[in-house]
Amino acid sequence: MKIISELKNVAILMLCIVCMTSCEKSEEDLELSNADLDEAYISNTGNSDISEPIKESENVKVVLHMTFDDSTNEEEALEAFEKATAKYLRETSNDKAASKFRYRVKTRTSSTNHYGTDAPVYARIKFFTDKGHRVYTKRLDNPNKNDFEEGKTDYFLLSVTPSSSLCWATVNPIGSSLRLKGTDGWGVLQFTVDMTAQMQYSNSATGYSSFNTYPNVLLDNISENYWDEYVIDDYNDYTGAVGFNCN
Repeated sequence: MKIISELKNVAILMLCIVCMTSCEKSEEDLELSNADLDEAYISNTGNSDISEPIKESENVKVVLHMTFDDSTNEEEALEAFEKATAKYLRETSNDKAASKFRYRVKTRTSSTNHYGTDAPVYARIKFFTDKGHRVYTKRLDNPNKNDFEEGKTDYFLLSVTPSSSLCWATVNPIGSSLRLKGTDGWGVLQFTVDMTAQMQYSNSATGYSSFNTYPNVLLDNISENYWDEYVIDDYNDYTGAVGFNCN
């Protein structure tokens, strides 16, 4: 009987150990689940920690920027920016590096709820080229000016000096993005990127390539150290390519 009693005590002790181990494991699983949820939240909102800062492409420059309000219609604004682009090309005609190419970024800011922003804004644009994929990231806003004001349309001309000359390039919407840092929310109604033969120095450049999206999103954060991003993940209306003077 004494042996049976001792066996019962051992069985009870073993059962308690199993239960305690099971409880500890459940708590660990719960902690892991919460961590996964936090990571998923960050991913779904597009927020990134400051430990992952934006790295600008050193071979890209914003060479021209113009802002238009609602009193100027879209056709008039485009015409004015194209004239300014032609003037810029004439004035920099001595800089006819064959490897350089230019593209244009257009954004339209919401006219409601004070959705203009003075926060840092970056554009990350992807390209298909005869030399493979290319990605260029550049800060668009000028810290010394009021860019992306409420109800305004902004045009930017960017110049790229790739590592090697290209024979052709086409803008790739999938994966291209706009990113904003901080708590000064930005209402983005339109995000357009295009590239034309007329933007290039070479008279023998041909073709046209573009994408046009209407995000209608608010990029905003709860911390000055976080980023919010609009990324194009679905787009079917691809348009053409630009051919350069390829020798």
